[in-house]
Amino acid sequence: MVYRSVALYRTLGLVSLVVTLLVIWLGWQFEVAIRNALLIVSLFFLVIACMYFHLGNEEARGAFL
Repeated sequence: MVYRSVALYRTLGLVSLVVTLLVIWLGWQFEVAIRNALLIVSLFFLVIACMYFHLGNEEARGAFL
C-alpha cells in the first residue's frame, strides 16, 4: 500500500471546495435554468471535496494501515 501525504488530500479538498464556490458564484450570473444546472454540478464538486477531506482524516489516523 502506498502512503500518501495528508497535505495532498487536504490540498485537493481545498481545490475542490474553491471550484465548488466558484461554480456557485458563476451560477448566479445566468438565468434560472443554467443556474440550477450549475448548482447541481457544484454538488458533485462538493462531494469530491468532502471525500478528499475524509481521506485525509483517515490517512492521518492511520486507518489504511
